[in-house]
Amino acid sequence: MSGEPVIPTGSRAILIGVPHYQDSAYRSYPAVGNSVDGMFNLLVTSGLCGWKADQVTRIIDPANAGRFLVRLRELAQETTGVLLLYFVGHGVLSEQGELCLALADTDHNNPDTTGLEYSRIKRLVYSGSPAATKIVILDSCFSGRAIGLGTADATQLADLSSASGTYTLTAADDLAHVSAGSSYTAFTGEFLGLLTGDGVPDGPSGLTLGNIYPHLRHRLAARGLPRPNQRSEDTAAAFVFARNATYLANDAAREDLRRLMLGDGSDPDVRTPQVAARPSRRNLLIGVAGAGAAAGLGVAGWGVFDRLFVDGPRWNWTFETGGAVMSSPAVADGVLYAGSDDGHLYAVDAASGEERWRFSSEGRVRSSPVVADGVVYVGSDDGHLYAVDVATGEERWPRFRIGAEFGRSSPVVADGVVYAGSGDQYLYAIDAGTGEERWQLPDVGIWWTPAVADGVVYFGSSSAQGLMAVDADAGGELWRSRIDGTTRRPVVAEGVVYVGSDNTYLYAIGTDGGEHLWRFRVGEPEAPAPVVAEGVVYAGSGDQYLYAIDTDTGDELWRSSTDGPVSSAPTVADGVVYAGTGNGGLYAVNTTDGTLRWRAEIGGFIWSSPTVVDGVIYVGDNDRSLHAVFV
Repeated sequence: MSGEPVIPTGSRAILIGVPHYQDSAYRSYPAVGNSVDGMFNLLVTSGLCGWKADQVTRIIDPANAGRFLVRLRELAQETTGVLLLYFVGHGVLSEQGELCLALADTDHNNPDTTGLEYSRIKRLVYSGSPAATKIVILDSCFSGRAIGLGTADATQLADLSSASGTYTLTAADDLAHVSAGSSYTAFTGEFLGLLTGDGVPDGPSGLTLGNIYPHLRHRLAARGLPRPNQRSEDTAAAFVFARNATYLANDAAREDLRRLMLGDGSDPDVRTPQVAARPSRRNLLIGVAGAGAAAGLGVAGWGVFDRLFVDGPRWNWTFETGGAVMSSPAVADGVLYAGSDDGHLYAVDAASGEERWRFSSEGRVRSSPVVADGVVYVGSDDGHLYAVDVATGEERWPRFRIGAEFGRSSPVVADGVVYAGSGDQYLYAIDAGTGEERWQLPDVGIWWTPAVADGVVYFGSSSAQGLMAVDADAGGELWRSRIDGTTRRPVVAEGVVYVGSDNTYLYAIGTDGGEHLWRFRVGEPEAPAPVVAEGVVYAGSGDQYLYAIDTDTGDELWRSSTDGPVSSAPTVADGVVYAGTGNGGLYAVNTTDGTLRWRAEIGGFIWSSPTVVDGVIYVGDNDRSLHAVFV
């Protein structure tokens, strides 16, 4: 059996996770969101499975079952190669005993009408898609019902799972588990641990789904966890899902995999590595601007050449951490501050790339730091907000307990107060000088970074099903504005809040009362926030375009194509828009017409938003590195 998975053109992996629920009957688990990230890293970043970033669609906290089913149908119908559907979240049973997948707005008392009955998804995937190979992985309670286990009419559901070239893997016939202290759900954690750990000793170089299943079942049973189940039709179980990690070249390669998946509490051998700074230079892939914008849409295009473009950037230094850098750097007084998945906040000399100090937390630091009055404020997935002295790297005041991991939410400092949201769905206001709580707003469903302007805090709220505005002094609600889907990080400029949603639209909303001014469809959402400069909103998208939109009218000014999903919030400086992509490209685009200035190949997936200071771009990547590039 070949050791290289073959993922043909026209393939699509759909990774769905529901870490947050509006109905309090469903418990929210940050481990669910981490599991989606873990599956993405396995498929794309690990190099084991052969998927490209633009073949993978991540959907977090979907709502509105009817509309969501339409979106799934569209994705399934356009897939001709391999179709992989992964779901992690709550599974519940209808009155008829049928499996329903709970979405963010599913009513616990009416799961069959407000959630997704699995039979509908089965028909959509197995009958509604021309894909040659179809794989479904379900990590939920009662997911065994998807293949007819434990139902009153097992034959009927099993028949729905029986289709040519299909494979179904389920986590539990009854209750699935999230182990205390684990970053992933129990089933997904063991699945990731098997494939990215030691693999299957004495197994083939290419692991088929049939190879993986008995070893996964054994791992789960050995820990006293629910046993998974599978169903395969035709030769689907013979599909090569991953390279066998046993055959990786050396221990260093295996350690790289462990670092990539850092935070998986199911693997006791994972330790936070201590990695010293190692400034270096590296080659760049630079592109030249296309001849002009395409008629009508202003689409800028370019070629990519493996050479140094003399008018482009020059590499300054690279600093390696021990984990992926999703944190966006903050630069103040010649020092760069950034977090890493290795659990550290780093202070690095902005000119030389030499480490000044590192501060240790007990969880991944995906939160972006903010610097104010000699203090760095940053959140950690250990559930704490930290205030760290910029000179010494020591805590200024005792860590503040947030209650759950920060994820990609970051603190904001305004008028001596730190505002922060976290996975416990609370919004907190904390005195920046003392670390004492000013107020808290419970159960508002905040996950992304808030924005503060003119005494008002704005944030996306799953409980409000849109955008909320609260008084910064006391936390009292001022207004809420309904937006379908999960609302991302807002940006405020000139009396308008600009915010994206996973429903594919960017919204402009008035700050006075939450009135919708306009909305613009940006394709598949990816970047966490837009940026506003001189009457233009710049927004990235998972459809591989960077958009420029008029702030007054919501009209498109231009769009500029990239090599992958625009995964970082863009930055504007000196007439140039900078943004990173899921394929490791750092782009510099003219603000006037979207034509390319240059493109640099950073290497790893870029979640980190570029920071530009004194002609130098600072950015992190999933390859565990911070980079400084002269422009």
